[in-house]
Amino acid sequence: MNQPLVSTTDVRIGRCRIIVFLGLMILIGFGLNVLWEMGQMAAYVETAGQPWSETLALCTRAAAGDVVILLGIHAGAALAAADPFWSLRGKWNHYAIAMVLGIGTAALIEHAAVAEGRWTYSSQMPMVPYLAAGLWPLLQMVILPSLTFFMAVRLSSRR
Repeated sequence: MNQPLVSTTDVRIGRCRIIVFLGLMILIGFGLNVLWEMGQMAAYVETAGQPWSETLALCTRAAAGDVVILLGIHAGAALAAADPFWSLRGKWNHYAIAMVLGIGTAALIEHAAVAEGRWTYSSQMPMVPYLAAGLWPLLQMVILPSLTFFMAVRLSSRR
């Protein structure tokens, strides 16, 4: 007999928790990405040497875009894991899927943005040779999504 992918218990318990989780994911993801974006500004020609007050608006917009990417990574990992509640289970292999999706997404975005002239790397940006992309944005989408998911799971499971 075939078992459903998601049990009725999962749906009943998970519905409220997933809403809390998604809200926390958006807030935590936004905060972490603003900090990361601000930290890497010296690695871009357009913002190198500018005070944080002049780059905050740009970094805030970038972080909002990063949250959209984060939601896409979460959805992609749910599809890959065939489990809409994957992040609530906290299995390492699911986080590994998110990391692979993150680096793939970041590599595509960075390559396209540099090719279109949307931004230029300064000498402060270490390059990843085979991907032709900067190291900091690649690490951002490898580290921050999984860290965000982990933190949101921990906080959403507190009572």
